[in-house]
Amino acid sequence: MLAGRFYVRFQRIGEEIQKLRVSDVGEAYLIDRNGRVIYHPDYSLIGADFSQRTSVFNLMRGEREGALIIEEPGEARQVIGYAIVDVTGWGLVIREPWAEVVAPARISLRPIILSLLAGVVVVAAIVSWGVQRVIRPITDLAARSRLVATGDYAVQVAPSAIRELRDLGSAFNEMVEQIARYQAGLRQYVAAITRTQEEERKRIARDLHDDTVQALIAIGQRVELARETVAEDPQDAIEQLRELRKMITHTIDSVRQFSRDLRPTVLEDLGLVPALQYLVNELAQQDTIEVSLDVDGTAEGLPADMEVTIYRIVQEALTNIRKHAQASRAQVHAQFLPRQVVVTIQDNGTGFVMPKETADLVSIGGFGLMGLQERAQLFGGQVTIISQPGRGTTVQVVLPRELRPSGLISV
Repeated sequence: MLAGRFYVRFQRIGEEIQKLRVSDVGEAYLIDRNGRVIYHPDYSLIGADFSQRTSVFNLMRGEREGALIIEEPGEARQVIGYAIVDVTGWGLVIREPWAEVVAPARISLRPIILSLLAGVVVVAAIVSWGVQRVIRPITDLAARSRLVATGDYAVQVAPSAIRELRDLGSAFNEMVEQIARYQAGLRQYVAAITRTQEEERKRIARDLHDDTVQALIAIGQRVELARETVAEDPQDAIEQLRELRKMITHTIDSVRQFSRDLRPTVLEDLGLVPALQYLVNELAQQDTIEVSLDVDGTAEGLPADMEVTIYRIVQEALTNIRKHAQASRAQVHAQFLPRQVVVTIQDNGTGFVMPKETADLVSIGGFGLMGLQERAQLFGGQVTIISQPGRGTTVQVVLPRELRPSGLISV
């Protein structure tokens, strides 16, 4: 005992054991390998057998450390921690109320929670600012789109600091400019068409007055003259009737020519492909141009108004070749495919500089080519024009075979 006391005092273990005070409401004690108390703040418990306690029992069966949470009736929740003391093999048990254990954590978590809340507020403010920064240009773009829908094509979207929105604004501005150019070209085209129609009406009225009406007046006079001379000189009356018949035949031919000019009777009488061949033959006969027609597939089943549109497109293209191309050779290739109709008109004429947009054709006087585009769009089709100075012109028209026009009939 004296040796043991001397060793313990020498190692200053007694002073260290005195420091095992957890709090005023907790306890810490040491047990030996048999579960008896070596040290306890309550000296009356030194030497007591604590082997039946769960924490001590776990140490005795070999666990080196662990923790338990117990809640006995009428008492607050307790946290028990235990561990083996190296060298000696003793066990250290600390028991403390749950509230005392978590109190430091609660105190330390308070500024963390406040910091998190402050961070959330800052992040929310940044996100709100960023969302407003994105939404504001989009709202402005929507407002300007409504202005464009009302016909105001002078609106422009200011560049945004965000690259995606800046690209969207640039695309919108370019689209508005294209619409403005198209509308301007369309107005010029409509004005040109109106002038052309008025000139055509004047020409028809003039031709009817100078040819048909005058012929009818002459026929009436010949009839009256023949009636007066039939009794006196029957032979002269017969000659006048023969001349009268020639005049009537000429007048009928003239009226038929008017009818053909106003409405393609060859299309109604023979069909689309013979009508296209008629146009090709007519150009070859009127001008020294070598013209050919190639047809793939069959035109059966096409709507009548689509046939008229194809006929007028080829007619307009060949007219442009005759008037402007100065070509020696031209080719018409019609493909009647199951789902679409593709018509290609190509010449080896002088060609021209093709503008970037079809609507800009009116600026160079290409009203006929603009008309091709308008006719094709009635059926949901598209016209592609390829031309270079000195290399001729190619006009390709693609029409969906099964689509119906948007309530308009081409003439």
